[in-house]
Amino acid sequence: MRLVYAKELAEVMREHPIPLVFLEACQSAQTEENPSASVAASLLGQGVTAVVAMSHSALVETEHRFIRAFYGELAGGARVGAAMLAGQRALQIGTYRGRVMGAGDLHLQDWFVPVIYQEAQDPRLVTRLPSKQACRLNLGRLPSPPPHTFIGRGRELLKLERLLMKKVQAELRSG
Repeated sequence: MRLVYAKELAEVMREHPIPLVFLEACQSAQTEENPSASVAASLLGQGVTAVVAMSHSALVETEHRFIRAFYGELAGGARVGAAMLAGQRALQIGTYRGRVMGAGDLHLQDWFVPVIYQEAQDPRLVTRLPSKQACRLNLGRLPSPPPHTFIGRGRELLKLERLLMKKVQAELRSG
């Protein structure tokens, strides 16, 4: 494994005309320095037309719901900006994110977490929609979906964070 900085990634991408980069990683829109130093801003500065990133940590369910609406709009021929709004709208309308053991249903207002960096041009990535018959013919036979799904580790990380905070607070009080 090797750490790749935003500037290095942007330089590689400059050589290729890329209309959209989707950074699903949490806090990929943030930077400790100035806003133009984030991965998203660096890519935009090197010629990527639009970058979708996450401004904060996000639940897997939040990203799943956003992505379904976002790519659904793109595949239907919408511009990137309209797809972004559709994804945010899906999060705003459907606030349910799952159940929390012992606490009940989890509802969040996290529609603002996905953000878009975009130059003046708002591209339409799908300009011609194939017929349904052509899609069926091109896909061929697909495998069955797996019986499992990806499960995030947000709850476990939250428990660890709380345990660490309790320990730090106890040490501060005792000494």
